[in-house]
Amino acid sequence: MANHLDSGRIVLDIFESGIYYLLQLLEQPENISQILLIVGQSIMSNTSISSAEIAYQTDTESEFDGNRMLSRDGDVSMTSQYNNEFDKSTTTSTSLPERFSEITFSSNCMQELTPGMCFEIKGNVPRTCERFSINLVLNNTHRDIALHLNPRMPQNCVVRNSKHKKRWGKEEIASSVPFDLHRGSDFIIHILVTEEGFLIAINGKHFASFGHRFPYQKVKGIEIRDVTDVEVDQIKVLEYPVPTPMYKPSCLIFQMMTKEELQTAVNDILQNSSTDFLSMPYYGRFEERFTSGKELHILGRVKILPHSFFINLQDSSRIWPHPNIPLHLNSRFGQVNKKNVIIRNSWLNGKWDEEERCFTQDPNCFVPGSWFHLYIACHDEDYQIYLNDMLIAEYQFRINPNIVNTVVIQGDLRLERVFCRSLR
Repeated sequence: MANHLDSGRIVLDIFESGIYYLLQLLEQPENISQILLIVGQSIMSNTSISSAEIAYQTDTESEFDGNRMLSRDGDVSMTSQYNNEFDKSTTTSTSLPERFSEITFSSNCMQELTPGMCFEIKGNVPRTCERFSINLVLNNTHRDIALHLNPRMPQNCVVRNSKHKKRWGKEEIASSVPFDLHRGSDFIIHILVTEEGFLIAINGKHFASFGHRFPYQKVKGIEIRDVTDVEVDQIKVLEYPVPTPMYKPSCLIFQMMTKEELQTAVNDILQNSSTDFLSMPYYGRFEERFTSGKELHILGRVKILPHSFFINLQDSSRIWPHPNIPLHLNSRFGQVNKKNVIIRNSWLNGKWDEEERCFTQDPNCFVPGSWFHLYIACHDEDYQIYLNDMLIAEYQFRINPNIVNTVVIQGDLRLERVFCRSLR
C-alpha cells in the first residue's frame, strides 16, 4: 500500500506546476523519450519530481527558467520577482477573438496612473468559464493594450501580454505561485503600477509581474470580459500585496523553548517521510523580533533537480516597496563551473550590497532529494549558519538586525517545519 501511495504522490508532484507546461515540452518530439525516462527513474527510485524539474533536466528554453528570478547581477532577490521574473517568453498570445467573448465591464474614466496606484478588481468566475480577460487599454486609434491578463481555467495558467497596432506581443506565462482561480468562485485581483512594471496579485497573493511595454501614463481605460459581478476600484496603496480576506500574507512562527523539544521535532521529521508540506513561497512572522540569542530552524527537503532557493530575513512581508533585508541566503546548484555556491548579501540603501560567496563540494551539503535541518543563529555581531549541525557560513551584520520580523523562503524546497528557539 505504501508503494502505491508514494507512486500517487510522485504523479501529483509531476503535475504540481500544471499539465499545460508539460504539453509545451511534449510539442518538441526530441523531449518525449527524455521525459519518459526521467519520470520512470523517479518512480523506480521512489522520489518526486515536478514538471519544472523535468523542464530543467530536458534542457529546454521554457518559461520555467523565468521562475528562477535571477537579478541582473546574478542575485536572487525580491526585486527580481517583479523586474526580471519573466525575461524569457517563447509564444505569441492566442486570445479568443473579441466576437466570441462578452464585455462585462468597461470604463474610460480613470485617475491618472502613478506608482502606487492599484486596480482592485472583484468578480465571480462563471461555472462554464474557459477563460476571461482584463485589459488595460490606451486611448488611441488602435486601442493598444498595455496589459492583457488572461486566466485560462483548463490549463491552470494566467497569460500576460500586450497588443500594439492589433498585433500581440510575446506571452509571459510562468509563475512560482500556484493557480488560484476556480469556476463558480469569487476572486480579487490587484494590479499595482510601479516604475518598472505591473505587479499582479490574485486573492491577496503576489502571482506575477509584467514589465512596461508602453508608458503607463498613457493607460486610460480598463476592459473586462467573460466574468460576472464585476466591481473595479482605483486605490492608492503604500504596500503590496494588498491584504484580502482570502489570504494571510504570513503565518506566526512556532516558538520552540527547550533543546529536548527541538531534538524530538528534528528526529521525528528526518525519520518519518511526510507529504504535508508548508505552502511556498513561505512567509513567516516572528512573534518577537529576531535578535541576538535566537535561532531560526528550517526543516525540509531539497527537490530532486534543484536550481536554487533563497531565505531572507527582512523587516516586513511586503514586496513593494522593497523590504530591508539584513540577511539574504541563496543556495545555487551547479551554476558556477558545475559547483554549488552559497551566497550571502544584504539589501540596504535601495540596492543589493556586495555579496559573499563560498563554493562547496561537500556531498552532504543540500543533497538533492534529501532532508535537511538548517538553522541560523543570531549573535551579537553576526549570523552563524548551520546545516545538519555543521557550521557552513558566517555573516557580519551590515544593517541593524533588530529590524527583522519576517522570514521569506522560496525556491526548490519542500518545507516541513519552520520554528524559532530562544537561547536566553
